[in-house]
Amino acid sequence: MNNPLFKELMEEIFERPSLIQEVFKTFKKRPTTFRLNSHFHDPLQIINSLKNQGFKVEKHPMSEFAYILRNRSKKELMETQEYLESKIYLQSLASQAPVITLKPKKGTAVLDLTAAPGSKTSQIANLMKKQGKLIAIEINQPRFFKLQHNMKAQGFDDPEFLKLELTSGVKFCKDTDLKFDYILLDAPCSAESRFDFKEPKTYRFWSQQKVKENQSKQKKLLKGAFEVLKENGTLVYSTCTMNLKENELQITEFLKSHPNAKLKEIQIAGLKKHNLSQDLIQEYDMPHDINKCFRLMPDNNVEGFFVAKIIKT
Repeated sequence: MNNPLFKELMEEIFERPSLIQEVFKTFKKRPTTFRLNSHFHDPLQIINSLKNQGFKVEKHPMSEFAYILRNRSKKELMETQEYLESKIYLQSLASQAPVITLKPKKGTAVLDLTAAPGSKTSQIANLMKKQGKLIAIEINQPRFFKLQHNMKAQGFDDPEFLKLELTSGVKFCKDTDLKFDYILLDAPCSAESRFDFKEPKTYRFWSQQKVKENQSKQKKLLKGAFEVLKENGTLVYSTCTMNLKENELQITEFLKSHPNAKLKEIQIAGLKKHNLSQDLIQEYDMPHDINKCFRLMPDNNVEGFFVAKIIKT
């Protein structure tokens, strides 16, 4: 990818030439990873069955349900009964980090604000053990139908537990009288972490204008989400992009306008974190504790990701 502006953005964040070079090497295709649908199926039986079929799988430290496929193809994995019966769900490791951070408890009220295709929604449902109330919002109709399909396939279509709504997250937050213990906002973003430099179609759409458009959407969604969060509730904001504007600077602006919002430290086993330099923090007048956010350092197994955990005081 020969885009000087994108390169400049990465240099600003990672600063050291050796580190920048390391990051740029990760913009490529990664191994197939998946998550176990653990609420309805025995994890050990699933893994033993896959191994008996000749699949070499490796558990990732981030979760007892996260696995990396080390041999054979994604297509072959998708032909197994484990996949066809929704005992496993294909999901990147980085994509699993926001829900691991949210850590919703059973019996609580949870909101997934931009939910399709349902990867994180079903991950939340697994952790909740179908106890409590989970509401998932999606504005795009084709993606909403995909969300419906995925939740039903994984066994989470009980209306007493799950409610899916085809509407905008901003509108939902404005209209609802409900308050939530946990909210996930995996925000629409420029998806820079998913660029594959050998596949121009993955980054052809990227522009500063797109980043700006996403910033505006994210700001409105963050404001709405915080309004429907209970006191002492947890809001997790995440993106699969790299730039400061959609990540630390978005959170900086939000915190300045919401004095009752506090960042919480994030630790995720097996994932490497990149902290912004103090010079960069001071240059942009970010909060002194902005590095409580988790900027996931990409490698050969995991794409970059950004996660912020916010508590309402």
